[in-house]
Amino acid sequence: MERNGELVAGVQYEQYTGVGGSMLVSLAVTGRLTKAFMRYICEYPAYEAKVSMVYAMVAEGNAKSQRFVEQMGFVRLCAVPQSHPTGATYLYGLWKSDCKYLTRRLSHG
Repeated sequence: MERNGELVAGVQYEQYTGVGGSMLVSLAVTGRLTKAFMRYICEYPAYEAKVSMVYAMVAEGNAKSQRFVEQMGFVRLCAVPQSHPTGATYLYGLWKSDCKYLTRRLSHG
């Protein structure tokens, strides 16, 4: 996402497991996000890749990113102890049925 010619956010998807599966979402954000960009973060995996959920990994020491993903609707699934210089790495999941940014309601699976 660009604002006034400057890159303020980007999203990357990887580790796609196929239709009905999951994929990892990685976000880089330096500015305020638009609702359209927030929708895109959820719509691409749900409607194009057709996965049931996306997951994100957030470092224990990154409270700002933890709040961000939690506000999006992600739920902390587990912690991998001593996997990051700031402590654990938290694994968060967001099922398409729980994403408030989707324009069409979808169910788990």
